[in-house]
Amino acid sequence: MIGNKIKKKYGRAHARKKRRGWYIHLLIFVIVQLVFSTFDGFSDWPIFNLNPYGEWFVYDLNPLGEWFQIYKSQEINLLNFIWVITLIIHGLGSLSYTIWPRKDKTSTSSY
Repeated sequence: MIGNKIKKKYGRAHARKKRRGWYIHLLIFVIVQLVFSTFDGFSDWPIFNLNPYGEWFVYDLNPLGEWFQIYKSQEINLLNFIWVITLIIHGLGSLSYTIWPRKDKTSTSSY
C-alpha cells in the first residue's frame, strides 16, 4: 500500500467533495447548537469557569458578538459568533468550487 497514490479530483467531483465537507461542518454546527441550548445558563459546571485568558477574550471581543445574542451565556454567544463566521467562509469556499471548478492541469496545455 506504500506505492498507492490518491487520485486528485477535478471539476464536479471535486466540487461535490468540498460541498460534502461543508455539509458535515454544518451538521456538527447544528448538533453543537443543540448541546449549547441544553447547557445555556448552567454556570455550575467547571467548564464554564474561564481562566484569565478566556475572560480577556470574552470581554475584549464582546462588542463583536453583542448583536448576536442567542443564548444567555456570553461565552457561548461569542464562540457561536466566531463559529458562524467560520461556517460562512467555509460555505463560500465550497460554493466557489461549484461556480469555478478546479481544472486538471495535466489535460490542459498552455500552447
